[in-house]
Amino acid sequence: MPASPALNPAERVCLDQRECYLLHRMLINDYEAVLEAVCRARSRLLDNTGFLALMTAYRT
Repeated sequence: MPASPALNPAERVCLDQRECYLLHRMLINDYEAVLEAVCRARSRLLDNTGFLALMTAYRT
């Protein structure tokens, strides 16, 4: 079975955000909770530019 291609930088960031900040939250049918969780995740990402650079660096 062939190996799947590596995630591109944007996909790696989205996957990290989803797994760390959004996946295990109780957000069902609550728009305000979803909006708050997404804004919090975005703020954490933007506050940590070193992590963002690491996640978006191409691996060879």
